[in-house]
Amino acid sequence: MQATEQKTHQPLLRNRSFRALWLASTCSFLALSTYLFAEQWYILRVLKLDAYLGLVLMLTLLPRIFLMVFGGVIADRFKKSIILRYSSLLRFTFVLLLLSVYHFELLTIVPLAVFAFTFGCIDAFFSPASASLLPLLVSKEDLTRANSILQTSNQMALFSGPLLGGVLLTFSSFHFLFLTIALFLLLASLGTFFIREHPVDNPTRTSAWLELVQGFHYVFADPYLRRILFLLIIINFFFLVLC
Repeated sequence: MQATEQKTHQPLLRNRSFRALWLASTCSFLALSTYLFAEQWYILRVLKLDAYLGLVLMLTLLPRIFLMVFGGVIADRFKKSIILRYSSLLRFTFVLLLLSVYHFELLTIVPLAVFAFTFGCIDAFFSPASASLLPLLVSKEDLTRANSILQTSNQMALFSGPLLGGVLLTFSSFHFLFLTIALFLLLASLGTFFIREHPVDNPTRTSAWLELVQGFHYVFADPYLRRILFLLIIINFFFLVLC
């Protein structure tokens, strides 16, 4: 059974659910890339603990990589827009908590590492849910175009985050930078309230083990993961040159 929006085949950019997913996805990737920049810059410039940079980055990205497998399984069994909403809200809450710790000058390497690990774990559930939600919101005719729009926007968000973070730190402080990240996540969460997700009749359900295997394939074929790793290489290169 197809969604009502698919049946009427309204123009893609007039599809409110697609626009909401587009907003949520772009804001989520902006928050991720800006957060990665913020934690690296904080370690190098504030804590001056260059040796811990790689460790904290691994604590952020490795949970995201491996938990995306389970995120894909969960996305197949629960309402995807709800997963997007709570993933964004939880990250929003943790960034506000991180900001509070920073405000009281308690953000040392250990709390930062804990926040990095937590942020990576929660973020892992967003991308699989977003990818599996898109076919439920648009028609088959618009699916390729819709996927192209999302991928282009997400890629631009990944590469815009460090630039935005650098500008904010030049004219402001980490307070405003963390607030900006929290704002992106709040917008991502609010966007999910405008998504009208219609279930698809699918009487056959594969086993959880088979879905885990498929999830590993999805993770290592994920173009966003490769872009994030490439982005980190670029960021670290400039850090080594400038520091």
